[in-house]
Amino acid sequence: MMFAQPSRAPPQAGKSELRRLLEADLAKYPATAGVYVKNLRTGEEAMINADQRFSSVSVIRIPIMIRAFQLADQLKLNLDARVEITRATLRDGTGVFQYLDMGLKPTVRDLITQMIITSDNTATDLMTTLVGGVDSLNVWLAASGYTQTRMVSRG
Repeated sequence: MMFAQPSRAPPQAGKSELRRLLEADLAKYPATAGVYVKNLRTGEEAMINADQRFSSVSVIRIPIMIRAFQLADQLKLNLDARVEITRATLRDGTGVFQYLDMGLKPTVRDLITQMIITSDNTATDLMTTLVGGVDSLNVWLAASGYTQTRMVSRG
């Protein structure tokens, strides 16, 4: 899965105090990170690796959640509907559903909650299906202006 949003800010000529603060904090982090921030009061912007592509890991769950709520607003997805967790839909990795009894029937809302707060892989895969699948999500992302953001199936 990839998640990257192209920078909308023009390149900076020189380092602002905001950029220096960000660089100092990111220097303590043992990995490469990308950051874009804007002070809404002053309009000051700073970016570090803002146009670099990163693997989204769990961040792709946010667009899945947004799409689910949009579909619910359009009455195309019922957040109160129940979805059975079976052996076939169970995923390893993060989350709690893998440790619960088979046959559990959480609501779509419950799946979204677990997808976000525990990064539950089972919930994420089920929600991806419920919002139309990987291809449909990618079409929606592109139409929403996220031309560099793509979900890649684990297949």
